[in-house]
Amino acid sequence: MAEDYLHVLQENAQLASQTAQVVARLLETSALTEDHKTRMRPAIEGKQVELALLIDRLGILERTNEIDAMLRAAANVERLWENIASRLEIH
Repeated sequence: MAEDYLHVLQENAQLASQTAQVVARLLETSALTEDHKTRMRPAIEGKQVELALLIDRLGILERTNEIDAMLRAAANVERLWENIASRLEIH
């Protein structure tokens, strides 16, 4: 079970990192449009919900070093998604 959660966390983190890079490039070149924001909003919000659910599921498991490490990693990814949403003015 923990392996499944780890896989979801890794995928979510990778997508957050890639999205952050794209958003940064768009902002640096002033190429970010309202259309970009509109298209990105549902995906970003969906990944934030997915991560929140994963954190909830991890939180009810027996505490181990592995679970604690995943919770710390999930908190970092959560902050990254929040930063992306903030930069795109998604609230």
